[in-house]
Amino acid sequence: MKFKIKYQLSFFFLLTGLTFYAQFQNEQERKEYANELFQQKKFIEAEPHMLHFLSLENTTDYSFKYGVCALHKYADKSKAIRFLKFAIKDREVDSRAFFYLGKAYHLNYLFNDAIKNFELFKSKTSAKFQREFLVDMHVAMCESGKTLMKTVTDLVVEDKIESTIDRFNYSYDFSKIGGRILVTDEFQSKYDKKVGYRSVIYFPPPPNNVVFFSSYGKDGANGLDLYRVEQRIDKSWSEPELLPPHINTPYDDAFPFLHADGKTFYFSSKGHSSMGGYDIFRSYYEPVTSSYGPPSNMDYKINTPADDI
Repeated sequence: MKFKIKYQLSFFFLLTGLTFYAQFQNEQERKEYANELFQQKKFIEAEPHMLHFLSLENTTDYSFKYGVCALHKYADKSKAIRFLKFAIKDREVDSRAFFYLGKAYHLNYLFNDAIKNFELFKSKTSAKFQREFLVDMHVAMCESGKTLMKTVTDLVVEDKIESTIDRFNYSYDFSKIGGRILVTDEFQSKYDKKVGYRSVIYFPPPPNNVVFFSSYGKDGANGLDLYRVEQRIDKSWSEPELLPPHINTPYDDAFPFLHADGKTFYFSSKGHSSMGGYDIFRSYYEPVTSSYGPPSNMDYKINTPADDI
């Protein structure tokens, strides 16, 4: 019975694979499809195609494209490095190869190598292209990473939880403090609705009546920012109040959480002294004056060069 099931599964995957690739009339059509996925930054979908063409043509172009796809698809970020290193040996290679090699080094804590390649990317591209890739932000993150790795605090991580995105809001036990996490459109701006953004929000139990959330605001010009609302006696909500500029940054700020003590405020940010992607920061909140202390990075024992929320 086990052999029969295994055979049936193997046949199913073979059949679905043949059905999938049968949509292409020839290799050129598949190549155009793969390149279109790549240009749309659908790197995970493009990865099997780029691997296919790389196996047929070991060129610097396919090495670059497969390296980028591997960087986005696999948990092991070092997998991409050898392909991108090979690609940049070609003087005519796409300049983006230097950015993504820098990103691969960044995610592997090789901050000096990352900065070197980010600077090479800057030297080969226009200011507009650099802004599109937020390269200055990535350089700043690497500098922050170098600093954080030198100043290690005495911190013990008691527990870390891994969860899929669709189960994130069910992953935490709030039995001791109450409240719940919801992904909701409760405070969406018109721009949030336009781009399909819904904030992850912690709703505390009564009598706490302050809720924090993230939003792109009116036009998304400043990325995601953090906002605060209060629930009135009649259960209606106050107008959203933008948190001050020493909390919000020119980059994305999201995932706010006010601890049950009513004073310890946590949030994630790509700005401040992030070592890469979102880092978790802590600030102290004064409810009477609605003021916030300076944010501090929670250190590399919690934060990584990838997104931490």
